[in-house]
Amino acid sequence: VFAESEVISHVSQGIPKEQILAGICDAVASRVAALAERTGLEYPVVFTGGVARNQGVAQALSRHLGEEVMIPPDPQITAALGAALFAVEQGK
Repeated sequence: VFAESEVISHVSQGIPKEQILAGICDAVASRVAALAERTGLEYPVVFTGGVARNQGVAQALSRHLGEEVMIPPDPQITAALGAALFAVEQGK
């Protein structure tokens, strides 16, 4: 994953910021895809959490997985919704 010093180095070399940001998104997606595949990933893949709102990471993740990832309307709150539903079920 890109370190701050690598980003600073790329900026000082005159690499366009769009290219640097694309590289960061790709590095994040590569790590996520590698970890997900080691866990016995099943398709379709649902990408949740705040980072799922980042189109660059979402597109890169789809590219690394070789399949489109599904993103819920409010991906940043899906874990909280799941926890709330679980709590309601446990209260029955």
